[in-house]
Amino acid sequence: MTFRAVLLDVGGVFLVPRGTLVTEALAAVEVIIENSDFERAHFRGIATVDLGAGGGDDTLRYLQGYVEALGVLAKDQPRALNALHALWDAPSVDLWSQPIPGSVHGFRKLAEHDLPLGIVSNSDGTVEENLRRQGICQVGTGDGVQVLVIIDSSVVGVAKPDPLTFAPAIAALGLPAGDVAFVGDSVRYDVVGSESGGLLPIHFDPYQECRRRHPHHDIRTLNELVELRSVV
Repeated sequence: MTFRAVLLDVGGVFLVPRGTLVTEALAAVEVIIENSDFERAHFRGIATVDLGAGGGDDTLRYLQGYVEALGVLAKDQPRALNALHALWDAPSVDLWSQPIPGSVHGFRKLAEHDLPLGIVSNSDGTVEENLRRQGICQVGTGDGVQVLVIIDSSVVGVAKPDPLTFAPAIAALGLPAGDVAFVGDSVRYDVVGSESGGLLPIHFDPYQECRRRHPHHDIRTLNELVELRSVV
């Protein structure tokens, strides 16, 4: 695989929903969880969305996979889904704040190879603040990796999988779309969307939860992306 720049998603690549907030929301409706692997629960939720036929409420689809992965009993799932749907509707900057171990390290490794980097995220206008707060990256100088562009779907007015979401990021990189890899955790939103925009899609799937029959390349860590790199 040959690429000269990399764009990345945020949720499910660098951050997942914070488990303490999920636990508190469920406890408030007297729902106890049997499994506290909140990171894996996120990827189960995304796999559930990717298997959907489109339309409907993808947040609900995601949460159905998520609560099942947490071991919520069937009788408690309606209360759990209502509680978590309300949590997911709140501003994302606090909820999406649990780091995925190793992702920032892998991202820094990419930066060491002098690859132009950027972010494209479906978010609610807070992704730039969240990335800076977490010390992941920023445009210009700061504590995180320096990137050329951060695209938040709520700011630009178009969201993945619409390929137009990637256009301002590609323009900022100054390269043809075919020279740019895009890394995201969803086949429907990230792989199909970036592919439609002419980019090289890479599916971030640490637990190999994906069951979507769509040809694509998978990685389990961002360090693998460093190994895949082949700059012409």
